[in-house]
Amino acid sequence: MRTGILLPLFAFAAPAYASDITVNPGESIQTAINAAADGDRVLVEAGTYPETIDFAGKAIEVIGTAGATLTTIDGSSGFVPTVLFTTSEPAASTLSGFTILGGTGALGGGILIDGATPTISDCTISGGERAYGGGIAVTNGGATLTNLTIDDCTALGGEGAGLSLITSTVTATDVWITNSTGLSAVYHSNSSADWTGGGVLGSSGTAFLAEQAWGLTLTGTLVN
Repeated sequence: MRTGILLPLFAFAAPAYASDITVNPGESIQTAINAAADGDRVLVEAGTYPETIDFAGKAIEVIGTAGATLTTIDGSSGFVPTVLFTTSEPAASTLSGFTILGGTGALGGGILIDGATPTISDCTISGGERAYGGGIAVTNGGATLTNLTIDDCTALGGEGAGLSLITSTVTATDVWITNSTGLSAVYHSNSSADWTGGGVLGSSGTAFLAEQAWGLTLTGTLVN
């Protein structure tokens, strides 16, 4: 269901509309993304959605209206990451209020960010697996990550079971990586991160593994 919101513009300019597109259980989030234009919101009602999604370069918000506990995107039956940001998505490309299940790929299990700078908040990423970045992989870009739990993700014989950063810049606030399986929970190569709060707990390997240049600032972040 699409509803319009009139946005005020300068006098004599043609009116522009941002729309809300509602997705109900049994419908496809990706279909709504395909129909959305920059500035739109895709509002996903509580339920489990067995699919993978691709933001396709759009500056839109995809929101689980009932929050992560009640709204799940389940990509566990696929062979790609559950969520893709790989088409130069900006910070206005926002994902919030979901549990992201499963997913796999050459990089990134739950979420792959490649050449993009999206915003991800209030999500749980669980069960993703890949050689690098079982939970989230960020390469050649960046991300703003807020209030995330990355749990029970795996690096299959590799690094960054929870989070992998390659030539990227990330701001992380209240991000928790728990129960990760791999040589390290966080892998970083030629990247930088400003990490406040949250922590890395219960990793089967080292908490952090750095290669090449690395700038890491930890403020109140628990590592155990």
